[in-house]
Amino acid sequence: MDLPFLILSHAHDGVAASVAAALRQRHGPERVRLVSAADLGLAPRLSHRARTAGAETEIDLVDGTRLSSRRIGVVLNRIEGMLAPPFFSSPDRAYATAELHAFVLSWLACLPCPVVNAAGPRGLAGPRLGLSEWLLLAGRSGLPTAATHVTTNARRYRAAADCRSPSRWVSSTVEPRPLNLPIPGARAVRWSTHVNVALRRQLVVGGTPVPSVGGVTMRACRRLAEISQCDLLELMWGKVEHERWAVCGVSPLPTTLGGAGLAALIDLLERRASRRDAIVP
Repeated sequence: MDLPFLILSHAHDGVAASVAAALRQRHGPERVRLVSAADLGLAPRLSHRARTAGAETEIDLVDGTRLSSRRIGVVLNRIEGMLAPPFFSSPDRAYATAELHAFVLSWLACLPCPVVNAAGPRGLAGPRLGLSEWLLLAGRSGLPTAATHVTTNARRYRAAADCRSPSRWVSSTVEPRPLNLPIPGARAVRWSTHVNVALRRQLVVGGTPVPSVGGVTMRACRRLAEISQCDLLELMWGKVEHERWAVCGVSPLPTTLGGAGLAALIDLLERRASRRDAIVP
């Protein structure tokens, strides 16, 4: 296999750089490639042929490297979105950006190798969901979550909240696409429970929480990874009312890994690459 490990990220992504450095130390620099979204945008040649039997993609980078879909072992994907190079004029750049996004989406979706945080209709690196949607998925998975309310009448809801418990609720930014709004186009405000203790971060790598936990929480983390179709997640935990720990946020793009998280992610990528290597001649 020409390229066992391909890492896709934006420029100055510290997590991607640390993963690439660890893999290069273990497998050699020629077997690991870190490619940025800007590298893809500047590629002089993009070829993507989708057929019933599968798709074939070749990307020639500026430095002469060729990425062939059939020769990649595993992909760690951290690209949130694409942007065409700035030498396009404004109308042309918007069109080029849309075409580039469509190309990368189709390429990632058609890759025969495993992709950690695969592309889909809601985002290039796992679904781009609002906080309310992530908390809804976390709750459905069995995780305790901070209470949150989305309303189009902030004044009326604030009055009711103050009557119940003045210190319990805090307002936050307007949701860009709130769920199930009764009034099309209405602006919504989200009210969330007050977090009493600073957030603690926990990774979920391949459905396994890091640091490890047992019982119900482990099963719930695995379920969240399954329904979100994300192999890599970051949970933010905080203490809410009654000194209860609850999930206050979820992200498919962790900003830091830590030693244990890095080791777990490297192990996941190596297992996925070896599985691919066993079935590709």
